[in-house]
Amino acid sequence: TQFSRPESGSIHPPLLNRGFELGLSYHWNPNDKRGYSTTWKNMGLSKTVAESSSILPRSGHRCLAIALDSPIAADSFGSMTQTVSATQGANYTLSFWARADNLTAGTVRVGVIDASGQPTGDANESIDSLVLDGDSYEWKKHELLITAREATLSISIVGQGSGHVWFDDFEISLTETR
Repeated sequence: TQFSRPESGSIHPPLLNRGFELGLSYHWNPNDKRGYSTTWKNMGLSKTVAESSSILPRSGHRCLAIALDSPIAADSFGSMTQTVSATQGANYTLSFWARADNLTAGTVRVGVIDASGQPTGDANESIDSLVLDGDSYEWKKHELLITAREATLSISIVGQGSGHVWFDDFEISLTETR
């Protein structure tokens, strides 16, 4: 496990395989509490496909590519998570890069889920989740401020609707103030 030091000098919790260089089966969704063995999980009528792609990554040789094919309904979506250790009550910044092609607006969210697998707040209003813009765009950096409510943070990528979205270079770092 490698730790890095953000500019503030604090060591942040390790987010492993953050550029998806190792494929999707390493460090994303390990030991899922609901018994799933696949890395990308589809619920309801979702037919979304996710893969570690070598086509146009932002950095390195691979990135996460998601082809969305899901009705926009509360019970139909695809998702993946990674859980890292955290200090309860501490503030963190989650950053990542994303690009999109014909993405349905308001249908892809990156955020934090609690130990039971539920989002920590409303997907559109919580400071603990970020909804990606729809349409088509090149690589854009996104940042999300998070407060650890438990001794772990479960970073979640959730998608429904249609279009394509790519992710790369996830990082999490301790933030001094909120």
